[in-house]
Amino acid sequence: MAIEFYNRNWRVPSSWNGTEDNNNKVSNYSMSFDGSSEYVNLGDSDTFSFGNGSTDSPFSFFIWAKFGNITTNCFISKQTNDTTNSEYQFWQSGDSMGITFAEGVGTRTGYLASSTTVSPSLTTGQWYHIGFTYAGGSNPSTGPIIYVNGVAQSMSYNISSYTAMSNNSASLKIGELSGASGTYNFNGELDHSCFFDYELTQAQVTELYGSSSTGVGNPMAITNGRKPIAFYPLGDYSAFNGEYLVANSALSDYVFDFTPNDTIVASALTALNNQSAFTISGWAYWDTTGNSNEWLFSQGSSETPSPSNRVDWEIYNQKLYFKFAGQTAECRVNMVHSRWVHIATTFDNSAATADKMIVYFDGVRQTPVNYVAPTTNTPAADNYLSIAGRNTSLGFNGRCSNFSVFNTALPATGTESVASLYNYGTPPDISSYSGLQGFWKLDAGSTFDGSNWTVPDESSNSNDGTSSGMTAANLVQSNLNILSPYSRYALSFNSGIDEYIQTGSFDFGTTDFSISLWAKWNSSSYNYLWDFRTGAYTDNHLGFYIYQNKLNLYLGGVGPIGGSSPTMANSGNTWYNIILIKNSNSYSVSVNSNSNNFTYTFGTESSSLPSRELRLGNRETATAGLVGSLSNTSIWNAALTTAQVTEIYNEGKPSNLNNHSSYSNLISWWTLGENSSFNTNWTVLNEISTGPNGVSVNMAEDDLVDGVGTTANGLSSGMGGADNIKGDAPYSTSNALSYGMGADAKSTSVPT
Repeated sequence: MAIEFYNRNWRVPSSWNGTEDNNNKVSNYSMSFDGSSEYVNLGDSDTFSFGNGSTDSPFSFFIWAKFGNITTNCFISKQTNDTTNSEYQFWQSGDSMGITFAEGVGTRTGYLASSTTVSPSLTTGQWYHIGFTYAGGSNPSTGPIIYVNGVAQSMSYNISSYTAMSNNSASLKIGELSGASGTYNFNGELDHSCFFDYELTQAQVTELYGSSSTGVGNPMAITNGRKPIAFYPLGDYSAFNGEYLVANSALSDYVFDFTPNDTIVASALTALNNQSAFTISGWAYWDTTGNSNEWLFSQGSSETPSPSNRVDWEIYNQKLYFKFAGQTAECRVNMVHSRWVHIATTFDNSAATADKMIVYFDGVRQTPVNYVAPTTNTPAADNYLSIAGRNTSLGFNGRCSNFSVFNTALPATGTESVASLYNYGTPPDISSYSGLQGFWKLDAGSTFDGSNWTVPDESSNSNDGTSSGMTAANLVQSNLNILSPYSRYALSFNSGIDEYIQTGSFDFGTTDFSISLWAKWNSSSYNYLWDFRTGAYTDNHLGFYIYQNKLNLYLGGVGPIGGSSPTMANSGNTWYNIILIKNSNSYSVSVNSNSNNFTYTFGTESSSLPSRELRLGNRETATAGLVGSLSNTSIWNAALTTAQVTEIYNEGKPSNLNNHSSYSNLISWWTLGENSSFNTNWTVLNEISTGPNGVSVNMAEDDLVDGVGTTANGLSSGMGGADNIKGDAPYSTSNALSYGMGADAKSTSVPT
C-alpha cells in the first residue's frame, strides 16, 4: 500500500528500509493484541459457516502472526464455548497447533480434532504464515492440514461421532478463543487474515507466503483460484471510531435471486434453432434439494405452458436434464445444490454418439445417469428464450449469473473453452469470445423501471432480456464474484436534529450542475440530504430531502419544484446512489443509474442560485436532519449524461472518481469516511484540492461506520486506546504512523 489516511493515523510506508521500497507491497501494517481482552469480532454470517450438519464444504484459512508469547494463543474461533454453539477453533500452545470442528446445533454432539507439533520450534518476535486447508466432505476419516510458512505439517486426527459441522449462531472472532477468554487471547501482532471457500493447493499456499522482496502474497490475486470470500488486512485499512473498524476487503458483487414464477425472457436465438452445434453456459446456486420440477434455461417454439419443441435445462428428482423436447434426446446427470456451480452443456451432432451431448460442472465432464443421443439437429424452437423458468412457469429456486450461448460446441480446454468459462470458479468477461450469440450477466448492470428488469445482452446481438414476476429485491449480493472495494467507510447521522457537515460556498447562478451522493436512511420523517442556504427560507436556497421515502426538491422563495418522486423501498440498510441533475432549467433525479428504482423529473425553474454554503445531512435551521448514513458526495459543474451517471453508479459500488470520464467537471468530492479525521469534530477532506473541506457539527467519533456494499466487516473489542496499529508487517519494517495529524495535514506544497 502507498500513503493512506484512516482515522487517527497517516500510514506512510518506508520508501527504503535498507533493502527495498515498501510502497508497492500488499501489506505494511499490522494490528497488535494484548493477550488479555483484545480481539476482532466479525459477527455471525453464513459466509463463515462451512457445514450443514450433513456435509462440510471445503475451505481454507490463513493469517500472519508474530507471537508476543508462545504459551497459548488463538487465531480464530466461532463458538460460545467448546461444547456450546460451536463450529470451529484454531489455536496454538507451545509448539502445538490444533483445529477443532464441532457438530451439533446448540450443544456439541461430535467433533473432529486435528493437531500437529510444529518443527522447528516457534519463537517470539518472528513473523509466521499460519493456516489450514480442508477438503470437506461427510464422515471424514481425516481433517484439515495445517501449514506453517508454506510447509504442510504432519497431522494427527481424533474423531468422535462426527459427520459435519453445524451452522450455529456464534460470532467469529480473530484473536480470541470464546469460552476461554483471557487464556487463549492472542498476544502479539496479526495481519492478513483470509478465508477461501475451497481447498488451496500447495502452490497457492506458497504464493500467499510470499517473499522478502515482494512482500506477502496478495489473496485478491491468487493464481488459478477464486478470490477469498473474506479478507482482513487488519492494520493497513483499519479505522478508529472508539474501537477499530476492520473492513472486509473482499466485496461481494451482485446476482439475481429467483423464486418460482420469476424468470427472464428474451427473443429466441437462431443458434439453438435447428442447429448442429452449440454451447449453453451459466452459473447457478440451487437452494432446493427436493424433487420439484424447476427449469434453469429453456428455448421453446411457443409461449404455451408446454411447448412441444424446446432446448432445455430442467431439474427434476435432483437430476439436471439437458434435453431436446420434440425429440427423445437427453443427457441426464446428478445435480448439485447449496453451492455455486458452473454448468456448461455442449451439442455437436457431428461428434461420436457418446459425445454429442455433454454436461460439465465446474469444468469437469459429468457421467450421465441416462443418455439418449440425438439423431438430428436441435428442434425448431424459435419463439422465446427464458432463464430461470420455462417462460413464466416452472421457475427456478435459487441464484443465477452469467448465462451465455455460443453457436459452436466449445472444447473442454483451451483459450476459449469450457475450462476458460469456469475460470477456476470466477465468471470471466467473455464479451470478446468468438461465436458468442447471447450473454446476460444478470448483475447490477441490469436496470429496473419500477415494474420490470431489463437485462442487457453483453454480446453484439442486443437481445436484452425482460423480467417477469420480479421486483427490485431480486438483485442480491453474492460471493460468486469478489471485488476489491474502493471505499470502505461512511459517516452516520443519528439525531435527526442537529448533526451535519458544513462545507464551503458554491455559486451556480443559472449554470448546469449535478450533485451525487450515496445514502441510506432509517426514518420516514424529513431527512435532508443537503441544503444550499444562508439564512431564511426565502433566500433562494436549494434543499434536497427525503420525506416518507420520497425525494423532494425545494427552492426558497419559490417553493417545491414539482412534486415528490415515486416511493423508494427502504429497509434502513439499503444504499442508494442519488444524483440530482440541473440541465438548463430542468431538475431531474437519477436513482441507482435509473435502475433498481427510477429516474424522475421534478420540473423547471429559471431562478438564479446565488452563492450559498453547502450543508450535508441537514438543512440550515438544523431541524430536519438525516437519520442514516452518507458516503461519496460529489459536485459537478455540468449536467451529467446518462452514461456518466451509470459510470458513477458503477453497478452499485462507489469508485475512484479521479478516473471518471467527466473528471474535468468534478469540482468537489468528499468520500465521507476515507480521508476523514476526528478531533472534537470530523474534518472531511475534499479530494479536489481547489474545493472546500467539510467540518462536522455535533457528530461523534463513532459516527464512522461501514461503507456502501461492504459485508462481514469486523469491529475490535478492548482496543479503545487507538494505539493498536503497528508499522510492522511480514517482510516490511520501519513504516511510519502519524499521531495528532488530521486528514487535511497533507499538502501539495513541496520544496523546489
